Amino acid sequence: MVLNFTNFFEQPRKPSPAYIPHTIKIGGLDLGKRIDASAFVCLELKEGKLEQVGQHTWNHVNYAVVSDDIVEIQKKEKCRKIGFDRTGVGDAVAELFPRRIPLIPIDTTNMTKNHIINMIRALFQKDKLRITRKGDLLNQILEQEQDITPAGNITYRHPSSSHDDLFWALGYACYVAIPLVNRPKPISRSM
Repeated sequence: MVLNFTNFFEQPRKPSPAYIPHTIKIGGLDLGKRIDASAFVCLELKEGKLEQVGQHTWNHVNYAVVSDDIVEIQKKEKCRKIGFDRTGVGDAVAELFPRRIPLIPIDTTNMTKNHIINMIRALFQKDKLRITRKGDLLNQILEQEQDITPAGNITYRHPSSSHDDLFWALGYACYVAIPLVNRPKPISRSM
């Protein structure tokens, strides 16, 4: 079954207020090398909504190059958090990054992946996530397929001829951003 995210991209956008609020940047990093690429997605949190402000993909490069590039991206974007999958090579690759990079490890299991996909869907439904309307990330979102195993478990995959690196980088960014998206707005007091 192909997941239908299309209607979320066709909804008209509401105008934003004229003032410029405080913003926070959040990143997501999906590490890959031999079969998959490594990918990074940067989101900006503003007024309780996440908006994609950048992305980068590394095709089959040394993890030291990814680390060096993330250091440069961090100098510009100043992400408060960068979520990454610590399973597989994640923990080992994280050791290549300087401590000043705010990496947040995520233990990715099938249950976590299902939670991340449902969270992305909910963020779109509530108009709390906006991404670039064209390009690889949108394609990877639209290509996600849901499978039900013989045991009745729900899993997600992408077609064998495509990739999902940017999709998971987006998912890891959303995962670490949720506590900030859902935090209560401060009460303004005028006297």
